[in-house]
Amino acid sequence: MTLTDEDLERIDEKIRSLAENALSNGETYLLSRLGMDLGDDLKQIKLKYGRPLAQYIDDRLGSDFTIVRLGSHENIQALARSDNAGVQTYSAPVARKADARFNYRFWAAFSVPLAAEVRWLNLDDFTFEDQTERPSGDYIDVAPIFVAPADADDRDNVVKSNISKWLEEKKLPQSRFLARPPSTPRPLSTGRSLLEVLVETLDRKQLASTTMSLDVIAELLRKRV
Repeated sequence: MTLTDEDLERIDEKIRSLAENALSNGETYLLSRLGMDLGDDLKQIKLKYGRPLAQYIDDRLGSDFTIVRLGSHENIQALARSDNAGVQTYSAPVARKADARFNYRFWAAFSVPLAAEVRWLNLDDFTFEDQTERPSGDYIDVAPIFVAPADADDRDNVVKSNISKWLEEKKLPQSRFLARPPSTPRPLSTGRSLLEVLVETLDRKQLASTTMSLDVIAELLRKRV
C-alpha cells in the first residue's frame, strides 16, 4: 500500500513547518532530529514511500530544502534551505509574543494539518501524534479547534490565538513552551570541537538514542569550528 496524495501533502507540510521553525531559530536541524520529530510519519515514508528520508526530501521538497553534510567524514546530515535561483521557498510563520518565541515542535502541533480526529502532544519533548487513542506517556490532547486550517487567512495570528486559548484551557504557563533564547553569536573560530557543537544541538532524549563509533567520535573531537 502506497501513500495517497493527501498523505504526501500532509507529510510535506509537516516537514516544512518543522524545518522552517527550527531554521528560523538559527538552529542546526539534523536529519536524525527531523526523523524523530516526524514520529510515525518517518515509518510511513520508509515503508510506504519506499525511500529514506533524505531521498524523500530531495524528491518532493528539493526546491525548498537541501541536505548538507557535516563533519570531517561528511557523515552527519542536516537540513538547509535551498538556494535555487528563482524559487520562492516556503516560509512558515514564526511564533512570537512580544519577544518570546515558541519551541518549533510545540508551534508545529498547532500549525501542521491534522491526520486524525485528535492530536496528542508529548509534554516532555513536544512531539505529537495524531490518533484516536491516547498514546502511552505524558501526553495531552490538542482538539481540532486549536489546529489552524491549512487555508486560514493570516495563519500566523490564527496559530498564536489558538495557542493562547489552548494554554488558558489547559491552565499551562506559556514559559514552559518557549524556545531557548538565541545564544550570542560566536566568532568564526571558537576553538570548540565539532562534537561539542553537535551535542549542543541535541536534547536529552536524542542524546540517549544516538550512537557513534569511536573513530567518528575521535574525528569530531579533532575537528574545530
